[in-house]
Amino acid sequence: MKKLMILSCLIIILTILVSDSISSKKPSFRDRLEDCENRIEKLENRISKLEQKNQIKSDIQYQGEIAECFTKPLELGKVAYAGKENLIYIEQVIDSSNMIAKLVFYKIPIYAKRNPESRLLTMPPPIIRYDSVDTIVWIKGYNTEGLVDGKRFKPLYPFKVTNTKTYETAIGGSNTVFVLEPVSKP
Repeated sequence: MKKLMILSCLIIILTILVSDSISSKKPSFRDRLEDCENRIEKLENRISKLEQKNQIKSDIQYQGEIAECFTKPLELGKVAYAGKENLIYIEQVIDSSNMIAKLVFYKIPIYAKRNPESRLLTMPPPIIRYDSVDTIVWIKGYNTEGLVDGKRFKPLYPFKVTNTKTYETAIGGSNTVFVLEPVSKP
């Protein structure tokens, strides 16, 4: 986040310097510095608003090692980042801090069938689609404001598999899934 802010500041400073060299009226260095400071302050305010929007509602503190991604099979107590290597798609937003999501472990390419008489046997066949290895999970304790069903979800925090939960499906059956809760390092 800090790298993004520094990069944005450098772009702003370069833009100001280039535009000043093009224009006939040059503002003083002090004016340009104040303008940059104002822009940096606005960027910091926007970043803090975004961080507050995605604020976790869980009090779980974790001091151990955090894996880069979840692997199959999930097991109770495992802690990993869910949005880096794994893909998460929201299946259903339940309320302000609960949702059902699909955790995608990896995608398998499905290739087009090759004609055995083809002269292009040395080239790999084109990928026509991807199949995925995934599982449904219940995400608890994450602010769901602004999230919608069917969209990809990129969380900022690692998650811990804390429990299992049984919920009623739309067709009247039930489904038991793992519960993922966001954790923060103290």
